[in-house]
Amino acid sequence: AAMSETGVVTGENGLLNAYKHKRKTMQEWKKDKSLQVKKFAEEYEKSLISSIEHEQRCTDEELTLLKKGII
Repeated sequence: AAMSETGVVTGENGLLNAYKHKRKTMQEWKKDKSLQVKKFAEEYEKSLISSIEHEQRCTDEELTLLKKGII
């Protein structure tokens, strides 16, 4: 559960930045001697990339709607 927690995030890119930071900090895991750790790191990074892409799309959509005065 702790792996998925981001703590308090603020601003329009808060969650996006939190995911990017997690991805950056876990890069060392991919160099670990343990094959299990490396495999986990690869899968976790895929999950983070998916979350980053999702949050970027959501942020972009929300900004577009704000600019158009829809929300």
